[in-house]
Amino acid sequence: MVPEQQKAKKMERFNNKQPPQEEQVPLYRPMDFFMLRAPTLSLCTYQRLTSQELAGADTNHGELGKNLEAARQQTYNEISHLLTQSRIEQALLVASPSLFESLAHLQSAAPSSRRVQRTYASVLRYLVRMSTRPTPFGLFAGVAMGRFADESTAQLANPQLERTFTRPDMKWLIEFVEQIEQTQEYMQQLRVVVNQAVHIVGSRAILSFAKGNEKEQLHSIALQMNPAVSYILEHATHLIPYQQLCRELSLAFPQLNEEQMQRILRQLLAHSFLITDLKPPLTHPYPARYVLERLSSLSGARPLREALEAVLASMAELDRAVLGEASLQFQQLVAQQKQLPKGIAPIYQLDTALNVKEPYLNKAIGAAAAQAAETLLRLANSAYPISPLQQYRTLFLERYGVGTEIPVLDLLNEETGPGIPSSYHEEQGKYCWQGLSPSQAKKRNAILTAWLASAINEGALEVELNEHILSQLAPSESTLHPYEVLDIYCTVQACSREAIDNGDWRLLINNIYQGGRTFGRFLHLFNEKSMACLRKYNQQEEQLSPDAIFAELNYIFPVGHDMNMFVRPLLRSYEIAVNTMPFLEQEHVIHLSDLVVGISDCRFYLRSLRLGKKVIICQGHAHNVLRAPPLCRFLLDVSQDGRPPLLGFEWGALRMSPFLPRVVQKKVVLSPAQWRLYSSDVAENDAEDEETQWFCRIQQWRKKWRVPRYVYLVDVDQRLLLDLEHPCFLAELHRALKQARSDEGVCLQEMLPAFEHFWLRDTKNEPYASELIVPLILQRKGQISAEMMNFKEMRGQYRYPPRALNARELHILPGQEWTYLKLYSGSKRQNEIIAGPLREIVHKLGAQGLISDWFFIRYTDPQPHLRLRFHATNAQTCDQLLITTLAWGRNLVEHGLIHHLNIEGYDRETARYGGPEAIDTIERLFSANSQVVSDIIAGRYSQHITLDPFVVAVFSLDQFLASWGFSALERLNFTQAYTTQYEYREIFRPLRKSLLSLLLQEEIHQDIDVKRQKALLQAIIGGQAPVVRQAAQRIRTLVESDRLWGSESSILMSLVHMHLNRLLGAEPEQERKVYACWRHALESAQHYLQARGI
Repeated sequence: MVPEQQKAKKMERFNNKQPPQEEQVPLYRPMDFFMLRAPTLSLCTYQRLTSQELAGADTNHGELGKNLEAARQQTYNEISHLLTQSRIEQALLVASPSLFESLAHLQSAAPSSRRVQRTYASVLRYLVRMSTRPTPFGLFAGVAMGRFADESTAQLANPQLERTFTRPDMKWLIEFVEQIEQTQEYMQQLRVVVNQAVHIVGSRAILSFAKGNEKEQLHSIALQMNPAVSYILEHATHLIPYQQLCRELSLAFPQLNEEQMQRILRQLLAHSFLITDLKPPLTHPYPARYVLERLSSLSGARPLREALEAVLASMAELDRAVLGEASLQFQQLVAQQKQLPKGIAPIYQLDTALNVKEPYLNKAIGAAAAQAAETLLRLANSAYPISPLQQYRTLFLERYGVGTEIPVLDLLNEETGPGIPSSYHEEQGKYCWQGLSPSQAKKRNAILTAWLASAINEGALEVELNEHILSQLAPSESTLHPYEVLDIYCTVQACSREAIDNGDWRLLINNIYQGGRTFGRFLHLFNEKSMACLRKYNQQEEQLSPDAIFAELNYIFPVGHDMNMFVRPLLRSYEIAVNTMPFLEQEHVIHLSDLVVGISDCRFYLRSLRLGKKVIICQGHAHNVLRAPPLCRFLLDVSQDGRPPLLGFEWGALRMSPFLPRVVQKKVVLSPAQWRLYSSDVAENDAEDEETQWFCRIQQWRKKWRVPRYVYLVDVDQRLLLDLEHPCFLAELHRALKQARSDEGVCLQEMLPAFEHFWLRDTKNEPYASELIVPLILQRKGQISAEMMNFKEMRGQYRYPPRALNARELHILPGQEWTYLKLYSGSKRQNEIIAGPLREIVHKLGAQGLISDWFFIRYTDPQPHLRLRFHATNAQTCDQLLITTLAWGRNLVEHGLIHHLNIEGYDRETARYGGPEAIDTIERLFSANSQVVSDIIAGRYSQHITLDPFVVAVFSLDQFLASWGFSALERLNFTQAYTTQYEYREIFRPLRKSLLSLLLQEEIHQDIDVKRQKALLQAIIGGQAPVVRQAAQRIRTLVESDRLWGSESSILMSLVHMHLNRLLGAEPEQERKVYACWRHALESAQHYLQARGI
C-alpha cells in the first residue's frame, strides 16, 4: 500500500462508513466496445527529454545556474536528435507548417538567440504532446476501437499506426464552394432553396444568425420584404434550379430587368437567405466528394473539377505512403491546393488510426466507468439543481401557460416571442446552471471544508468518497433526470495487462460527455464491424424513448477550422439542416418551421407537427454546444433540458485552494490531487539570475506543499506534462503564471498514472499514455407507479395539439371580450379581498349585465397578487366593463387593500385545457368554481365555516370529482396516483374524524356543528355541479371524436390544481398535503365501510 493510501486510511473517523445497504441495479451499463486513444510516441521520449538530475535548491547559485544551462542544452540536443526522425518531422509539418519552416534556423542561428529558444520551446511542447497526450491530433495521436472481454490483451503493434485519413480542411472547402457560387456562369446551373432558419415576421424576413467569421459575433439580420422577395421565399421552399427561379420571377414581375432581378437574388445568396445545393452536408461521410459530384454536372467547371480531383487523389496517395516518407508529398499537396482559388492554411485535415493487436480489455474497467458516471451525475445534480433554461421556462409559462406549443422560430424571435434565452448572451464557455441556495451551499461547503481540513491535518494526498460522505453531498437521487447515453473518458492506472486482469488497477476519470458525440468524427477510420457497434449504441438509445424521433442537427457555422470536427456519417433516421443541404431525402428531413416547443413534466420538449412526435436533437460530434449559433444551441439544450451538468468532481467554493487532495471512490479516481500556484507564492526579487531564483522559489514552494516532480499544467482542456526540476519546463510554468489572472493563478495536477503504471505497451515493451472512451447506456429508468398508470389509462392517452395556435387564439387584448386585472397585495389580505370587494364587484357587474363569466387565481411573479378575468356579456359591454373594473381597482388602492394595479392582455391556456373546442366550456367552469371558492372563503370570514382548511379542501375536491363522474374507487385511484402511501400521515390523524364525517353518507357521530357545516358546504359546492357535469361531458365527447388536445386526466389534474390555488393559495407543499389527506381519508372510509360489510 502506498503512503498516500495509508494516510487516507487514518481518515476513517471522518468518513464514518454507513452500514452496507442492499445494492440496486447500477444506473448505467457499459457497451461492449470502447475507443482507445494514444499518442504516437512512447513515454520514453518524454523521459529522455527530462533525464538529467539536478542539484537541490540549496546548491550554490553559480553551480546551480551551470546545471540548469547544461540541462537545457541536453534537452536541446535531444530535440535536435528527435528532429532527424522523419516521422517526427512529418508530424510537425502536419501540425504547424510555420513551425516546420522555422526548424531550418535551428542550425544556422546562435543557440542563445530568442528566436531559436522560442522555436525549441514550441517544438518541446509538441514533443511532449506527442509522447504524453492521447487526444487525437494529426500524426501526434490516434484512435482505435476495442472490446471489453474477460482478459486484457491490447497491445500496440509495429508499426504503431495502422493508417491515416487525409481530407480537405472544411474551412478551405466551404470558401472554395462560396467562390464558385459567386461566379455567375456556375451559379446559373445550381439549384437553390430557402435557408430553414429564415423566419417571416410581418413585412420582414429575419435570419437569426447572419454570415460571420471566427473574429465576428454571429448576428441577426433582417431583410425588408417586397413582392419580389416574398415571391422568391415562397417558391424556393424546396430545391429549384436557379435558372427556373429566374424565369418564374421574370414572368411574375415583368417590370424587373435582368440586373435588378440578379441583384435581389445575389443579395439573398450573400446573406444565406438562399443556399445552393453545392453547399455540402456535414453529415455526408466525404463532403469534398459531394462537392466533386456536383461540379461534375456543371458546364465549364472541368478545370475546377480536375484540380479538386487531383487534390483528393494526392491525399489518397499520402494515406497509402509509409509514415515518415511523405513530407515532400505534403508540400506538393499544399502547392496543389493553392492553385485552386484562394487557398487558406491549414488546408487539409489528417486523422490517424492506431494499429492495436487483439484490442481487448477486461470488462471490469467498463463497469467501474459506469459506476463513476452515476456518482458524478448524482453529485452534479445535487450541487447544481437548477438548469440554465429554468428562467426561460418560467418566462414561457408566464407568457403562454401550461400545455401550449409555440413554433420554435416564433419563440426565439424577439418580435414574436421572448427571444433567445438571456443566458446565451453571457460569455461563451459558461453554462448558467444555478447552484444551491445560500443555506444549502453553506452546508455543502462545510462538509467539503471539514473533509479537506482533515486531509491536510493527516498529511494525506488522497481522500475517499464513501457512501456516508456521498449521501451528505448528494442526499437523494429522486430528482435526478439522467441522460440515456454517456461517453466517459478515463485512464487505466496499472503496471501491465496482467495487473488489470488481477484487479490491481485504478481508473482515473478525465471527462464525461453526452453519449455518441465522441465517435462521430473518427468513424471514417473504423471498419464496418465498428460502425455496427455505433449503430447498435444509437438504436439502444432510441429504444429508451420509443415515442420520440431522434434527429441529427446538421449545420454550418461558425465558418472556421472547427468544422473539421463536424464531419461525420449520419447514423440517425432523421435530420435537421441549417445553413446547408441535408444528406437525407426530404421525407426524413424535419424543417424548423415544423418544430414547436412545449413544456411537459417541468421540462421543455420539441415536437414535429408533421410527424406528430417529440423530437430529440442529436449532435454526432464533440464540438462545444456553447459555441453553436443560438438557434442550434437552443435545439440541443431543449433536448437535454432538466438533466444535470456533465462535470467532474466539484470542490465548489474550495476550488481555488492552494491544495486539493485526490478524490477516490473504491477503485476509481474521481479527481486527481491538484495545487494552485499564485504569483504571491513565488514573489520575485531583484536578483540578477532570474532563472536560478525562479528555480529555487519553485522548489521551496514544492517542499511547502509536497508537490511532486511531474505535474500537468492544466488550462481548461489543455494539459502539458511538466518536470518541475527542469529549466525548460519551469520556463513554461513561468510564462503561464505571467499570463494568468492574479486571483486565479495556474492549476497543476499530479501525474496520474505515474511512469510505472502505464499499462499500454508496444512490441518493444515501451509504455504509452492512453485514454479510453467508454460508451454507457441507461439501464435503470424511473418507473411510473401502478396507480398513476391505471389512472392515465382509465382516462385516455395524451393527444398533442395538431397545430400551433395563432396569435388571436393565444392573446386577448385589454378592451376585448376579456378584461384582465392584477391586484397586488400582501398574501394575507387576499382572502379579505376575495370575501368582500371581489364578491361585491362580481355581483354589481352581473346585475348591470356587463359580464357573463369571471374567475380568479392567485399568483406570485415574484410578488403575490390576484389575477382577475371578467368576460364581457357582448361586444357592446367591453369598454364599459374595462372602465368599471379599473375604477373599482383604483378604489382598492386608495383604501389600502392593494398597493398596485395592472391591466394586461389575457393569454388563454387553450392547449392546456383541451384545445379551441373546449376552452369556452372550461372557462365557464372556472367561473363557477371561482364563485364556489369565494363563497367558502366568505363563509370562513363570517365564522359559518370553521372546519380545518384541509378538511374543507378535501371535501370540496371529492365533491368536484364526484360531479365529474368519478366513483369512490376512481377518486381513490386519483389520489393514489399523486401521493405515496404514508405521506403526511401525521397531518391526517387529527383530521380523520371530521373528514370521515364529511365523506361518508351515513352519520358516524352526532356532532351537530359538523352536520351543519356539511350541509352548508354541500349547498355552496352544489352550485357548480351542473357546470362540472357539462364540462366532463364536453371533454368526453371530444375524446370520442379524437378532437381533444391533451387528455382528460391532464385537464382534470389542472382543474383540481386551480381549485386548490383559489382555495388555499399558490403553495405546492399545501397542495401535496391536501392530496395526502384526501387519500388517507378515502382509504379510511373504504376500510370503515368494508368492516361493516357495506
